[in-house]
Amino acid sequence: MMSSPGLAATLLALAQPVSPAAAPAAAPAPAVHVYGTGQPVPPGLGAFFRPEDYPAEALRTGAQGQVRIHIVTGPDGGVADCAVTRSSGNAALDEATCAIARARLRFVPAYDELGLPAGAAQDLIVDWRLPAAA
Repeated sequence: MMSSPGLAATLLALAQPVSPAAAPAAAPAPAVHVYGTGQPVPPGLGAFFRPEDYPAEALRTGAQGQVRIHIVTGPDGGVADCAVTRSSGNAALDEATCAIARARLRFVPAYDELGLPAGAAQDLIVDWRLPAAA
């Protein structure tokens, strides 16, 4: 039995490896920026507020915005108190901001006039932003 050239070409074409479909592009990550209000922001402070910290509830509802907080550091440089002084309008973003500040932020302690470690205060703005829709 003889095979036709058209059938052989078709079979050869079918035997060629098929390139895998391009993987779908990963969705852009949300962004979180930290700004000082009246004082310089210590270098690297933004690394404590990460895009992966974006609250799931806020992601689900599309919430974003700026949260202004007032933090008080203790003599050890840890955050002793955090209060939201201007809400983003979303409770999940507001709560996450102070929770992250309390858990992760550490400062070089301030010193009083006697040279003893003392508390200090600082205002920060944390800007929670979703990626722009394509």
